[in-house]
Amino acid sequence: MIKKYNRIFLSILAIIVCILFGCERKETIYLTEQGIGETEEALQIPETSSSPVMPENERQETEVCMVHICGAVVHPGVYELTEGSRIYQAVEAAGGFTKEAAQDYLNQAQSVKDGERLYIPTLKEAEQAMETGMVPGGFDGSGTAEENGLVNINTADEDALCTLPGIGSGKAKSIIEYRTKNGEFHKIEDIMQVEGIKEGLFEKIKDSITV
Repeated sequence: MIKKYNRIFLSILAIIVCILFGCERKETIYLTEQGIGETEEALQIPETSSSPVMPENERQETEVCMVHICGAVVHPGVYELTEGSRIYQAVEAAGGFTKEAAQDYLNQAQSVKDGERLYIPTLKEAEQAMETGMVPGGFDGSGTAEENGLVNINTADEDALCTLPGIGSGKAKSIIEYRTKNGEFHKIEDIMQVEGIKEGLFEKIKDSITV
């Protein structure tokens, strides 16, 4: 009777071991009427391995920078780029160059900086810049648009807007009302969306404004 209970106990123990640790192959336990036989194969517990985990304090977040790219690109605006990105990557983020863009005006291999404003001029603007020495877009990193003699149509007040040729108090108020309702102008050509400002007037002021 004791041997019978021993056989049952050891059989249950073998099953529990397989369940807890897993058996690489199925074992057959031979039981005889006279006693307990030896297992065909020893229980094998597979080795476990785990990939190394980097300690939390060694993980570093990817640094990013914010860049404002405007001018002759498809989608002007502010973009978040990985630190160390190049100008050409900023252009790609903005949808690429427009057909009128002076693609070689800037060094596209140059790294961008956090908070930087990149202005991509048109071919015509680049040509005028070579003739007059005026920086396209009114900003070269060394001063504000106003210091470079241009009126920023996104920030200028009524008095500043009225200094533009053909812009009186009424049109200045329309410009301010438009940007208040619709947000910033992304490129200088957007000012023609303001009621009363058509292509003829735009041609008069385009060299005196920036965004």
